[in-house]
Amino acid sequence: MLNIITRVGAFHRSRCASHVGVVLVLVWAMVTMSLGSGSVLAAPPGLSHDHFPAGSHITLLPSLSNHALDCRWGFYCEGNVPLYHLHPQDELHRLSGWAQYATWRQHGQVMLFTLFPSRYRQGSPGDAGQFSRAALADLRFTISPHGYRPLHHFFPTIPARDPVSAYASLLLDGSVDIAVAGYQRGIHETEGIVVFSHGYPALREQALSRLREQVLDATVPSP
Repeated sequence: MLNIITRVGAFHRSRCASHVGVVLVLVWAMVTMSLGSGSVLAAPPGLSHDHFPAGSHITLLPSLSNHALDCRWGFYCEGNVPLYHLHPQDELHRLSGWAQYATWRQHGQVMLFTLFPSRYRQGSPGDAGQFSRAALADLRFTISPHGYRPLHHFFPTIPARDPVSAYASLLLDGSVDIAVAGYQRGIHETEGIVVFSHGYPALREQALSRLREQVLDATVPSP
């Protein structure tokens, strides 16, 4: 698995592969590493199985350190090449969190889900979500140069005038599409991704709907 991660970093640095190719290998590496790390099936604090397509293989990491999140999501473990975050989680004041992965394959179609819910330090008086919002903004800023297009109606119940609390975007490719979403509430913030086969409208609708549900339900409201 280390060889896979090393190759991804090398591909990214040499610019011989698209962002899509890097993400595909990275997501597959995360899923494979979690399956071999003594993780358990979905249980507290993870989401229930009905948040994922029927027949999915689901893995939960009940605790994920800042360094592990940087490595899996920010990709600082190989050449300091950022994919989804420019700033390490220590600098973003992340306190704790967990991770959940799911893979679904059927009739040549695929959906790969990755979910990272986090709790951040409380901000200044009257602004508890100062650091969780900053984390979401860092995600949005980091992926903007990679060709993602905003999904303006991804969160229909959240006003469009409030982009700081929710964000979603989509990257189209010849074989797969990638959707990234983040939601912030109080000191909590969740980021998720789904990679799914391109060219299947019903599959796309399900992938986006599942991702939205996962990100919202994993973001625990502040007391």
